[in-house]
This record gives sequence, C-alpha cells and structure tokens, in this order.
Amino acid sequence: RELGEKDRAGAIDWLMGAPWRERDRKGDLGTLVHRIAEQAMLDQPIPSIPDEARKKVESFMRFLEDWDVTYEMVEDTVANYTYGYAGTLDAIVVINGSRLVLDYFTGDKGPFPEKALQITAYRHATHVITKDSQVHPMPATDGGAILHLKDNGYRLLPVDTGERMWDAFKFVRECFH
Repeated sequence: RELGEKDRAGAIDWLMGAPWRERDRKGDLGTLVHRIAEQAMLDQPIPSIPDEARKKVESFMRFLEDWDVTYEMVEDTVANYTYGYAGTLDAIVVINGSRLVLDYFTGDKGPFPEKALQITAYRHATHVITKDSQVHPMPATDGGAILHLKDNGYRLLPVDTGERMWDAFKFVRECFH
C-alpha cells in the first residue's frame, strides 16, 4: 500500500528524530538520577528506583560510603551579576577538607570537556539564590569535580577551575553574545 502525504511526512519525521530519541532517553535517566541524589542529600524519602536507574543510584550510594562527604548546597541556583549568567549547580560539597563544586554526570562515554567550563562558571558565581528565593553571597570554593556515575561504579574526577579556565569561560561567553 502506498503512503499518503501525511503518513510519508510522519515517517520521515520519525526517522529523522531517531538520533535525538536516544539522547532524550539518556537525558531523562540523568535527570532521574540527579533527583534521587538530591532527595538522598536532603534526607527526603527516595521513591522506588526504576530498573534503568538502579545501577547508577547504587554507584552514587557507593560514592557516599567510600568518601566522607558533607553536602553544603544541593541544586541551588547560582549567578554572576557582573558577567550576566546563572545556572543550577548540582552540589557544593566538602571532601577531605576541600570545598568543591560537584557536578554529576551519568553518560556512558564520560564527561565532555565543556563540563569544565560549566563547573568553572558555577565556581565563579557571585551569588546563590536558594529555593526559598533568598539571595546570598556565593561561598568560596577550592575547586571543582565531576562525579561520573556508571553502571559498574563511579569516578570522582578533579576539574581545573582556575584562572585559565575562568578566562576561557569568559571568552566563550563573550563569543556567544
């Protein structure tokens, strides 16, 4: 049977969207793992964990068991009014006496290099806007890290957030504008 014009257009749209469906599915998984991690850190009840997220959540729990982690902020908005940007960081933690901006990553291939720019921007924010809309100065941090949650464990990766990366972020931001 021949496809009508509407059916043909729908089939083409479906085929062209294939690369993004997998990306969106993985993004949904990452969002779910972030939400579960946030609930765990805020001592909120954790809902039942779907099978597709279970291994990454177990890796997160293993991270908490392996390290003496103190969470100071979780999923708060940070902003830099001088440079005109804002974003929501995953956490500010203290590990081994160092206060770090921590970003979770749940992708299979490992963090993208651009993550360093994102974490650097969070680290150089000037203000924190809490969930109750209070604005506070951004606490000083010693650096940044990525917690790469995998199905078979985790990697805690230090991130260069120093002056060179800060200059790179400002340059990229300026090019964007």
